[in-house]
Amino acid sequence: MIEGLLARAAQTKSLKELSLLVVNEARALVACEHCTLVQISHQTAKVAAISHVPVVDRTVPFVQWLESVCSEQLERMGPEPFVVNVANLSEGLATDWNDLCPPTLLLIPTFGPNGSIKAVLGFARHDPFSHGEMGVAQTIGSVWALATRNQGERRVKWRGLVSIVALVVLLGMASVIQVPMTVLGEAQIEAEQSQIVTVPFDGIIADVIIDDGVSVTVGDPLFSLEKSQLEADLEVSVQAAEVAKADFNRVQKQGFRDAEARRAVASKEAEYRLRVLETQIAEDRLSRSQISAERAGIVRLEESESWIGRPVRAGQRILEISDPSSIESAVFVPVKDAVALKVGNTVRIFLDDRPDEPIEGQIASFSYAPKPSPLNVMSYEVSVRFPEQPINVGLGVRGSARVYSDDVSLLYYLFRRPLLFVVQRLGI
Repeated sequence: MIEGLLARAAQTKSLKELSLLVVNEARALVACEHCTLVQISHQTAKVAAISHVPVVDRTVPFVQWLESVCSEQLERMGPEPFVVNVANLSEGLATDWNDLCPPTLLLIPTFGPNGSIKAVLGFARHDPFSHGEMGVAQTIGSVWALATRNQGERRVKWRGLVSIVALVVLLGMASVIQVPMTVLGEAQIEAEQSQIVTVPFDGIIADVIIDDGVSVTVGDPLFSLEKSQLEADLEVSVQAAEVAKADFNRVQKQGFRDAEARRAVASKEAEYRLRVLETQIAEDRLSRSQISAERAGIVRLEESESWIGRPVRAGQRILEISDPSSIESAVFVPVKDAVALKVGNTVRIFLDDRPDEPIEGQIASFSYAPKPSPLNVMSYEVSVRFPEQPINVGLGVRGSARVYSDDVSLLYYLFRRPLLFVVQRLGI
């Protein structure tokens, strides 16, 4: 009989089916009014099956009473069959016993791998149980424990197989599904058209008239160079020109009477013209000592006070005048995140002052050599133009940008960084 129960238990496919089989077969092997299976989880009892009852109603008083009894007697149970004694029950449970359950209640605990009670098999009848019946009941409990362990192993194997199949399917789908390759980078709004203002000749900065962010119009003064040396050079050039003119006039008058003087006229005239040219150059340098704006726009100047008194050379950049009506964006893509860039690829820019309103543009150009970004990260600079000029976007505003590249498989998109790490570290 036990062998048949063990064989039928091994064929069950679920814990519920196994529980119903055990309680119904146990009643035939051990004479009793009813047989119940109570599962124990975290010191809490829950009736899982009752003989000849297809569905357990946990609102029934007997079910609630039996769960309370099992929870209360857990500490007293050991590996041997346990007969509940009314003296060990609380007053409420003892009072309700005669109305809900036959006077003899045998509990067979089954233990899990960790040594804790996993379930309790209960037998109830009017007559006491013999030692032989207790042994049979204990064997039935062992059958249930063995069958549940086998079911758990089958579930683990099945779940493992399902997991492998699901993983293969997901990897296959990920290798087929195409997604756009994107990277994130720093973004900064710049003027599409701007004028670089440089120093016209060597000198010393005397004064910076404007500040960063100021709007200027054509002709507005920007900065000036030291004039004292220029004025001195002009005075020397004027005096030298007057002396050369006097010599030229003198030789020219003597040329009517003296042949040697006539031969010197040409050289004196050339010297006079040279001194006049030097005077004109000195006047021009003095007139250009104050640099003015040649176009309207917004001044972009760094550390205006630090320029005063600093020697500068011809062609050195001092400031920039940008046109705020036509803007573009500079995007810095980190070297470690570099992807294939193409002119015309889409770029979405999220500015810090309006992160919920992305601006969409297209790649106009990009650098082939990396350089430090504003945050001092080695990056490739990408110039982004906007098909439609954004409204109310100021120069110098920063944010982040998502740069779109060619479509790649979802598998490559997800594992690009780990693959890059392996290639760089292992050199394969």
